[in-house]
Amino acid sequence: MSWLGKRLLRKARANRATIVSGAVTYRDGEATGALPGWLARGHERPDPT
Repeated sequence: MSWLGKRLLRKARANRATIVSGAVTYRDGEATGALPGWLARGHERPDPT
């Protein structure tokens, strides 16, 4: 396939951080312990009070 030209290669990089609601939940693949937000189950919503 030399007629296609040079093949471009790029190394994969992992995410440095995962941010949820402004809080870093994972940094460099490790959990930070931050648990922002709420767990959604079915059609339930948390009580706003």
